[in-house]
Amino acid sequence: MAPFKGRNRSTRRATLSAGCAGCEGDDAMPYAAPRICKCGSIIPAGRPCPRCSKAVEAARPDRHQRGYDSDWYRLRRAHLATHPGCVVCGSTEGVDVDHKVSIKDRPDRRLDPSNLQTLCRLHHNRKTHGKKAGIARG
Repeated sequence: MAPFKGRNRSTRRATLSAGCAGCEGDDAMPYAAPRICKCGSIIPAGRPCPRCSKAVEAARPDRHQRGYDSDWYRLRRAHLATHPGCVVCGSTEGVDVDHKVSIKDRPDRRLDPSNLQTLCRLHHNRKTHGKKAGIARG
């Protein structure tokens, strides 16, 4: 540490984090720049816009309008009684009943038992959000 001889620790850290060529310190990792949301708000990188998130949630139909009524919950209970484990990994912890063909695409198959499958939260989220990891989206 010859170049820093006689300097205090905070000065060394400031010099290292300034990005001098060849030096990498503990604090050398840069932060991502904030972004401007479509509504005009300045948002920290990687965070959702609080103003737009509230507007999207307010515009979302409630569970009954999306097809999850008492008939659905009755069918869901019956399906879990006969198919308790995830069809991908077999887990019985934190499972969801998933529509193989979405209600949005085929509302007539909403209460069709042959259109249901049991998925753990991990696999349900992967399917729902379109990540191709072991099961096809559909």
